[in-house]
Amino acid sequence: MSVPSIASFGAKTTSVLKATASAEKIRAVAYSMIAFVDKTSFSAMRTLFYEIMRKREIRPVGFWSWATFGFSIAICSGLLVYGDEIEYAVESVPAAPSIASLGRGIQSLQQASSGSDAN
Repeated sequence: MSVPSIASFGAKTTSVLKATASAEKIRAVAYSMIAFVDKTSFSAMRTLFYEIMRKREIRPVGFWSWATFGFSIAICSGLLVYGDEIEYAVESVPAAPSIASLGRGIQSLQQASSGSDAN
């Protein structure tokens, strides 16, 4: 019977702490990027709305002003609705190899159990 050494326990703990720190950094970066894009799209939407309202008195508003305004609304509302989900997805990227390995292990177990049922 082998007893795990303190060094191996420390190495495992260190890798877990590094992964946790990495996930926290990724979460912080994803949050700040989403907040920046959200703020920028809201600012663009507001600016374009005022520009459209000002120009409509002088001459007809062009297609690109309306299209940009619509895209700004779509981006802003999409980030408000799906911002947390985007953060969670980005946060899980470092764990993707482990998740894939777990899925392959489960698939192997299912194949082994269905093979043993046939006998």
